[in-house]
Amino acid sequence: MNPEHISVIVQGPVFRAASADDRGSTLRCIASVRHHLPGAEVILSTWRGADFSGLASDRVLENEDPGENIRMEGGVLKPAANIRRQMVSTRAGLREATRPYAIKLRADAELRSTAFMELQQRYPARSDDLRLFQERMVVPTFISWNPDRLEPRLFHISDLFFFGRTDDLLSLFSSPMPPVRCVPEEFAPDDPERARADFQARQTQEQYLHASFLHGHIHLPCSDLIQPVPTMRRLHDLYLANNYVLASLGQLGVYVHKFHHHGGLAKVSHYTIGEWQRLYARFCDPSFRPAPDFEAWLKRMLCPLVKLRDFWRERRGGSPAAGS
Repeated sequence: MNPEHISVIVQGPVFRAASADDRGSTLRCIASVRHHLPGAEVILSTWRGADFSGLASDRVLENEDPGENIRMEGGVLKPAANIRRQMVSTRAGLREATRPYAIKLRADAELRSTAFMELQQRYPARSDDLRLFQERMVVPTFISWNPDRLEPRLFHISDLFFFGRTDDLLSLFSSPMPPVRCVPEEFAPDDPERARADFQARQTQEQYLHASFLHGHIHLPCSDLIQPVPTMRRLHDLYLANNYVLASLGQLGVYVHKFHHHGGLAKVSHYTIGEWQRLYARFCDPSFRPAPDFEAWLKRMLCPLVKLRDFWRERRGGSPAAGS
C-alpha cells in the first residue's frame, strides 16, 4: 500500500505545544504524518476559531462545536464524554477525504511507524457472517475492553485510532448523533424512565459508536451492553474477529501522549493481540495458530487484585477506575 492512497483525518482541538500533562502538540502530530506517510492527504478537522496557523495540513475544516454529553452526579451536571465532538470532527474529515484509505488520528497523537499498514493486510480470512466492512479496520487494544475480565462490557472498542477503507470509516461514524444525556433528578428512584436514562449515562462513547453502527445492520437481541447474554456475546466476538485487527499502540506504531502513562493495572481489562488472534482463529481461520500470550495470562492473574482494590476504594467512598 502506498501512503499516497491514505487520507489522514487529524481531528479534535488544536494543541499548540506540549502541556504540563505531556499532551502532544498538533504541530508534532502532523509532522509525524508527513515523515512516515509522505504523499498522504492530511485534513485537519477542528473547531471554528481554532488557531491553525503554521500547521502543514492540506485542508482545514472549522466545524461548529456540538458540545459534550452531560450527566447528573451528586446533583451536579458534569461532562460525560466527547462522542458528539468526535463524531462531528471525524465525519466531516472523512467526507472531504479523496483517498481510498483513511486514518482517524487524535490531534495530540503521533505516528511512530507504519506498522498498522502491514497489520491491516496480515489477516486475510473473513467469514460471511456479520462481515460489515469491505476490508478489516485496525484499532488499538488499549481501551478495547475484554468482557471476560472485570466488567462484561460489550462492544467497548477503542476509539483512539482507526485505519481502514475510507468508506468503511465513514459508515462507522455516520450513525445518528447521540443526544445530550443526563439523569434528571425529578425522576423517582423506581421510575422506568430513570432506569433508561441511567443506562444511557452508563453507556460509554465507545459502546455508543459501535452499537449504533450495528443497529443499522442487524437486530441486537439485547439493548443492555453490560450483560453477558450468550447471543450478544457471540455477536461481540464475531464483530471483532471479522471486521477488525486489534494490536497494541506500540505494535501499530501510534503514540498517544494523553495515555502514555496509563499502564499497569489500568490495562488489565484491555484485550491483548493474542486474545484477538484467538477470536480470528475461531471465527475466520481455524488453521491459524495464535502466538503464546503471557500478557493475557498475567492480566487474568491480576484481575482479583484489581477487584479487591476497587472494593476497598468503594468502601472508603472513592470510585473504582480499574478499567479506565
